[in-house]
Amino acid sequence: MAIISTVPRRSVNLPAGSIFTLIGSAIGNRLIDGPEHAAFLREMAAWLGLPHVFGASSGRSAFQLALQALNL
Repeated sequence: MAIISTVPRRSVNLPAGSIFTLIGSAIGNRLIDGPEHAAFLREMAAWLGLPHVFGASSGRSAFQLALQALNL
């Protein structure tokens, strides 16, 4: 469980302009899929040092996907 200690759980400092990107995505109806979403996933993968990451709409969905990936 070493990965948990590397992801900040409090006091996350967002880069300047993040709120404008979020508002623009919401107004343009691009929250689920769009260039900002794809860029976020690429940057998260790079930050974690992984080749790929993907998002889930809820913790329950993420847990189910993890179980399926492990064939459990």
